Amino acid sequence: MRSFSPLLAAALLVLGSAAHAQAPPPPKPSDEGHTLALGLCSVCHIAASDQVGTPVMTNPGPPFRTIANRPGVDAAYLREFLLSTHSTTTPPFTMPNPELSDHQTNAVVSYILSLRGQP
Repeated sequence: MRSFSPLLAAALLVLGSAAHAQAPPPPKPSDEGHTLALGLCSVCHIAASDQVGTPVMTNPGPPFRTIANRPGVDAAYLREFLLSTHSTTTPPFTMPNPELSDHQTNAVVSYILSLRGQP
């Protein structure tokens, strides 16, 4: 059986660690949620500060920052809200169910909650 010298073993360990460290980190859920919010929600809401354009509705939905800063809003509340069609107080009087996957729903929830504390 052939053994490696301690120096060669250390060099292989460093090279393996460097190769692993160069891999890009996976996107944070809030980053994915930001992208989804801009693509799906910005038609009716101010979903992000870097949003291009304004909602097309005369009475748009509340900005996501406002939603994030409401008392009682947590991940469970947002998940339930996103996964159901519900009534609103302004036209069109219902918000459609966006039909997001569980992963997408979690990403949007994470994004909205990341806005908490922002003015």
